[in-house]
Amino acid sequence: MSRPRPSIGALLSIGVLVLAGGAARADDAAVSDINMKLSGFGGYTNAGHGGGRLAGVAGSLTVPIEQHVGFQFDAAAAGASGDFFFDAGAHLFWRDPGTGLFGLYAGMARQVGTNHTQRVDHYGIEAERYFANLTVSGALGYETGNHVGGMYGNAKLDLYLTPNFMTSGGYTSEAGVGYYSSRAEYQFSSDHELGLGLYAASDWHSSDTYQITGGLRLTIGEPMTLRDRHRHQDPASYLGADTIGTEQSKYTVCGTTEALACPAVVVVAAP
Repeated sequence: MSRPRPSIGALLSIGVLVLAGGAARADDAAVSDINMKLSGFGGYTNAGHGGGRLAGVAGSLTVPIEQHVGFQFDAAAAGASGDFFFDAGAHLFWRDPGTGLFGLYAGMARQVGTNHTQRVDHYGIEAERYFANLTVSGALGYETGNHVGGMYGNAKLDLYLTPNFMTSGGYTSEAGVGYYSSRAEYQFSSDHELGLGLYAASDWHSSDTYQITGGLRLTIGEPMTLRDRHRHQDPASYLGADTIGTEQSKYTVCGTTEALACPAVVVVAAP
Protein backbone atom coordinates (compact mmCIF):
# COMPACT_ATOMS: atom_id res chain seq x y z
CA MET A 1 0.00 0.00 0.00
CA SER A 2 1.42 3.40 -0.91
CA ARG A 3 2.05 5.88 1.84
CA PRO A 4 -0.56 8.66 2.09
CA ARG A 5 1.06 12.09 2.31
CA PRO A 6 -0.10 14.58 4.95
CA SER A 7 -1.83 17.56 3.31
CA ILE A 8 -1.96 20.58 5.61
CA GLY A 9 -3.57 22.56 2.77
CA ALA A 10 -6.46 20.09 2.57
CA LEU A 11 -6.91 20.24 6.33
CA LEU A 12 -6.99 24.05 6.24
CA SER A 13 -9.60 23.89 3.47
CA ILE A 14 -11.79 21.73 5.70
CA GLY A 15 -11.37 24.30 8.46
CA VAL A 16 -12.57 27.10 6.18
CA LEU A 17 -15.64 25.06 5.20
CA VAL A 18 -16.35 24.25 8.84
CA LEU A 19 -16.31 27.90 9.91
CA ALA A 20 -18.41 29.15 7.00
CA GLY A 21 -22.06 30.12 7.36
CA GLY A 22 -24.73 30.28 10.01
CA ALA A 23 -25.45 32.78 12.79
CA ALA A 24 -25.79 31.59 16.38
CA ARG A 25 -29.23 31.22 17.90
CA ALA A 26 -29.44 32.72 21.37
CA ASP A 27 -31.86 30.03 22.61
CA ASP A 28 -29.56 27.05 21.86
CA ALA A 29 -26.81 26.45 24.42
CA ALA A 30 -23.35 25.08 23.59
CA VAL A 31 -23.84 22.25 26.12
CA SER A 32 -27.33 21.17 27.13
CA ASP A 33 -26.24 20.27 30.67
CA ILE A 34 -23.36 18.66 32.55
CA ASN A 35 -22.78 15.23 30.96
CA MET A 36 -20.32 12.34 31.03
CA LYS A 37 -19.12 9.62 28.66
CA LEU A 38 -17.50 6.36 29.82
CA SER A 39 -16.02 3.77 27.45
CA GLY A 40 -14.37 0.38 27.72
CA PHE A 41 -12.45 -0.72 24.62
CA GLY A 42 -10.18 -3.37 23.23
CA GLY A 43 -8.42 -4.15 19.99
CA TYR A 44 -5.14 -4.67 18.20
CA THR A 45 -2.40 -2.25 17.24
CA ASN A 46 0.44 -2.75 14.80
CA ALA A 47 1.58 0.87 14.72
CA GLY A 48 4.95 -0.06 16.17
CA HIS A 49 5.51 -2.78 13.55
CA GLY A 50 5.56 -5.42 16.29
CA GLY A 51 1.85 -5.83 16.97
CA GLY A 52 0.01 -6.31 20.21
CA ARG A 53 -3.30 -6.17 21.99
CA LEU A 54 -4.82 -2.91 23.17
CA ALA A 55 -7.35 -2.63 26.01
CA GLY A 56 -8.41 0.16 28.33
CA VAL A 57 -10.96 2.65 29.60
CA ALA A 58 -11.72 6.26 28.67
CA GLY A 59 -13.98 9.01 29.92
CA SER A 60 -15.07 12.59 29.21
CA LEU A 61 -16.76 15.26 31.35
CA THR A 62 -18.45 18.19 29.55
CA VAL A 63 -19.84 21.28 31.28
CA PRO A 64 -21.50 24.51 30.08
CA ILE A 65 -19.77 27.80 30.92
CA GLU A 66 -21.84 30.40 29.08
CA GLN A 67 -24.71 30.21 26.58
CA HIS A 68 -22.40 29.33 23.70
CA VAL A 69 -19.23 28.32 25.54
CA GLY A 70 -18.40 24.90 26.99
CA PHE A 71 -15.49 22.95 28.44
CA GLN A 72 -14.59 19.25 28.19
CA PHE A 73 -11.95 17.15 29.95
CA ASP A 74 -10.88 13.77 28.50
CA ALA A 75 -8.83 11.01 30.14
CA ALA A 76 -7.89 7.44 29.22
CA ALA A 77 -5.65 4.60 30.36
CA ALA A 78 -4.77 1.43 28.47
CA GLY A 79 -2.36 -1.41 28.01
CA ALA A 80 -0.91 -1.09 24.49
CA SER A 81 1.54 -3.53 22.88
CA GLY A 82 2.82 -4.59 26.31
CA ASP A 83 3.27 -0.97 27.47
CA PHE A 84 1.10 1.29 29.62
CA PHE A 85 -0.62 4.24 27.93
CA PHE A 86 -2.37 7.22 29.49
CA ASP A 87 -3.92 10.27 27.89
CA ALA A 88 -5.52 13.55 29.02
CA GLY A 89 -6.92 16.50 27.09
CA ALA A 90 -9.02 19.65 27.49
CA HIS A 91 -11.34 21.43 25.05
CA LEU A 92 -12.56 25.04 25.43
CA PHE A 93 -15.11 25.71 22.70
CA TRP A 94 -17.81 27.93 21.26
CA ARG A 95 -20.76 26.06 19.75
CA ASP A 96 -24.15 26.68 18.22
CA PRO A 97 -25.76 23.21 17.95
CA GLY A 98 -27.58 24.30 14.80
CA THR A 99 -24.45 25.55 13.05
CA GLY A 100 -21.10 24.27 14.29
CA LEU A 101 -18.24 24.42 16.78
CA PHE A 102 -14.91 26.19 17.08
CA GLY A 103 -12.50 25.53 19.94
CA LEU A 104 -9.04 25.30 21.42
CA TYR A 105 -7.48 21.99 22.41
CA ALA A 106 -4.50 20.95 24.54
CA GLY A 107 -3.59 17.35 25.32
CA MET A 108 -0.85 15.05 26.51
CA ALA A 109 -0.23 11.36 25.84
CA ARG A 110 2.35 9.06 27.42
CA GLN A 111 3.33 5.47 26.69
CA VAL A 112 5.52 3.89 29.35
CA GLY A 113 7.56 0.79 28.57
CA THR A 114 10.31 -1.22 30.23
CA ASN A 115 13.13 1.02 28.99
CA HIS A 116 11.41 3.99 27.36
CA THR A 117 8.67 6.59 27.79
CA GLN A 118 7.11 8.15 24.72
CA ARG A 119 5.81 11.72 25.16
CA VAL A 120 3.49 13.39 22.64
CA ASP A 121 1.73 16.70 23.46
CA HIS A 122 -0.77 18.58 21.28
CA TYR A 123 -1.86 22.24 21.10
CA GLY A 124 -4.28 23.35 18.43
CA ILE A 125 -7.68 24.42 17.16
CA GLU A 126 -10.72 22.32 16.26
CA ALA A 127 -13.90 23.03 14.32
CA GLU A 128 -17.14 21.36 13.26
CA ARG A 129 -19.85 22.33 10.76
CA TYR A 130 -23.29 20.75 11.06
CA PHE A 131 -25.67 19.88 8.24
CA ALA A 132 -28.89 17.82 8.47
CA ASN A 133 -27.32 14.34 8.72
CA LEU A 134 -23.69 15.25 8.10
CA THR A 135 -20.94 16.77 10.21
CA VAL A 136 -17.72 18.10 8.67
CA SER A 137 -14.92 18.49 11.21
CA GLY A 138 -11.20 19.18 11.39
CA ALA A 139 -8.33 20.01 13.72
CA LEU A 140 -4.93 21.60 13.19
CA GLY A 141 -2.08 22.35 15.56
CA TYR A 142 1.41 21.61 16.80
CA GLU A 143 2.67 18.41 18.41
CA THR A 144 5.85 17.99 20.39
CA GLY A 145 7.53 15.11 22.19
CA ASN A 146 10.81 13.43 22.95
CA HIS A 147 10.91 11.95 19.42
CA VAL A 148 8.43 14.03 17.39
CA GLY A 149 7.76 17.67 16.62
CA GLY A 150 5.77 19.53 13.97
CA MET A 151 2.25 20.04 12.70
CA TYR A 152 -0.60 17.60 13.24
CA GLY A 153 -4.09 17.66 11.81
CA ASN A 154 -7.20 15.70 10.94
CA ALA A 155 -10.26 16.05 8.74
CA LYS A 156 -13.34 13.81 8.76
CA LEU A 157 -16.95 13.40 7.71
CA ASP A 158 -19.59 11.93 10.05
CA LEU A 159 -22.72 10.61 8.33
CA TYR A 160 -25.80 9.74 10.41
CA LEU A 161 -27.63 6.96 8.60
CA THR A 162 -30.25 7.20 11.35
CA PRO A 163 -30.36 9.59 14.33
CA ASN A 164 -28.74 6.81 16.42
CA PHE A 165 -26.29 5.28 13.91
CA MET A 166 -23.19 7.15 12.72
CA THR A 167 -20.50 6.14 10.22
CA SER A 168 -17.36 8.21 9.69
CA GLY A 169 -14.31 8.45 7.47
CA GLY A 170 -11.28 10.71 7.62
CA TYR A 171 -7.58 11.39 7.43
CA THR A 172 -5.11 12.14 10.25
CA SER A 173 -1.52 13.38 10.18
CA GLU A 174 0.08 12.24 13.45
CA ALA A 175 3.71 11.68 14.54
CA GLY A 176 4.90 12.45 11.02
CA VAL A 177 2.71 9.76 9.43
CA GLY A 178 -0.61 10.03 7.58
CA TYR A 179 -3.47 7.69 8.50
CA TYR A 180 -6.85 6.96 7.00
CA SER A 181 -9.56 6.31 9.56
CA SER A 182 -13.08 4.93 9.82
CA ARG A 183 -15.57 4.98 12.69
CA ALA A 184 -19.02 3.60 13.45
CA GLU A 185 -21.21 4.13 16.51
CA TYR A 186 -24.69 2.91 17.38
CA GLN A 187 -26.74 4.00 20.39
CA PHE A 188 -29.21 1.38 21.61
CA SER A 189 -31.13 3.56 24.01
CA SER A 190 -31.17 6.89 25.83
CA ASP A 191 -33.59 6.79 28.75
CA HIS A 192 -33.56 8.29 32.24
CA GLU A 193 -30.36 10.26 31.51
CA LEU A 194 -28.47 7.09 30.45
CA GLY A 195 -27.42 6.14 26.94
CA LEU A 196 -25.80 2.86 25.91
CA GLY A 197 -24.12 1.98 22.66
CA LEU A 198 -21.36 0.22 20.72
CA TYR A 199 -18.57 1.71 18.65
CA ALA A 200 -15.72 0.53 16.43
CA ALA A 201 -12.73 2.33 14.92
CA SER A 202 -9.84 1.65 12.59
CA ASP A 203 -6.76 3.68 11.63
CA TRP A 204 -4.36 2.47 8.98
CA HIS A 205 -1.29 3.66 7.11
CA SER A 206 -0.03 0.46 5.49
CA SER A 207 -0.16 -3.30 5.95
CA ASP A 208 2.26 -3.07 8.91
CA THR A 209 0.93 0.15 10.51
CA TYR A 210 -2.68 0.02 11.65
CA GLN A 211 -4.96 -0.04 14.70
CA ILE A 212 -8.41 -1.60 15.22
CA THR A 213 -10.52 -0.98 18.34
CA GLY A 214 -14.08 -1.40 19.52
CA GLY A 215 -16.04 -1.19 22.72
CA LEU A 216 -19.06 -0.27 24.79
CA ARG A 217 -19.98 3.34 25.56
CA LEU A 218 -22.17 4.64 28.40
CA THR A 219 -23.34 8.26 28.35
CA ILE A 220 -24.83 10.13 31.30
CA GLY A 221 -26.84 13.27 30.63
CA GLU A 222 -30.07 14.56 29.17
CA PRO A 223 -31.72 11.83 27.03
CA MET A 224 -31.34 12.44 23.28
CA THR A 225 -30.37 10.75 20.03
CA LEU A 226 -26.73 10.02 19.19
CA ARG A 227 -26.66 12.81 16.58
CA ASP A 228 -28.05 15.35 19.04
CA ARG A 229 -25.67 14.13 21.74
CA HIS A 230 -22.68 14.82 19.47
CA ARG A 231 -23.99 18.34 18.79
CA HIS A 232 -25.36 19.30 22.22
CA GLN A 233 -23.06 17.42 24.60
CA ASP A 234 -19.55 15.92 24.15
CA PRO A 235 -17.14 16.87 21.32
CA ALA A 236 -14.97 14.02 20.01
CA SER A 237 -11.77 13.14 21.87
CA TYR A 238 -8.39 12.39 20.26
CA LEU A 239 -7.86 9.00 21.93
CA GLY A 240 -7.38 7.01 18.71
CA ALA A 241 -4.83 9.42 17.27
CA ASP A 242 -2.95 9.60 20.58
CA THR A 243 -2.59 5.84 21.02
CA ILE A 244 -1.35 5.28 17.48
CA GLY A 245 0.85 8.40 17.63
CA THR A 246 2.72 7.40 20.77
CA GLU A 247 3.21 3.86 19.47
CA GLN A 248 4.41 5.06 16.06
CA SER A 249 6.76 7.70 17.52
CA LYS A 250 8.99 4.97 19.00
CA TYR A 251 9.89 3.94 15.46
CA THR A 252 10.23 7.25 13.63
CA VAL A 253 13.18 8.86 15.46
CA CYS A 254 16.39 9.13 13.38
CA GLY A 255 14.35 8.30 10.24
CA THR A 256 14.42 4.57 10.89
CA THR A 257 11.95 1.88 11.85
CA GLU A 258 14.47 0.53 14.35
CA ALA A 259 14.14 3.49 16.70
CA LEU A 260 14.63 1.57 19.94
CA ALA A 261 18.16 0.75 18.82
CA CYS A 262 18.90 4.35 17.80
CA PRO A 263 21.42 6.16 20.04
CA ALA A 264 19.15 9.22 20.15
CA VAL A 265 16.51 7.32 22.14
CA VAL A 266 16.68 8.23 25.81
CA VAL A 267 14.69 7.18 28.83
CA VAL A 268 12.62 10.01 30.24
CA ALA A 269 10.40 10.24 33.28
CA ALA A 270 6.67 10.61 32.71
CA PRO A 271 5.25 13.70 34.44
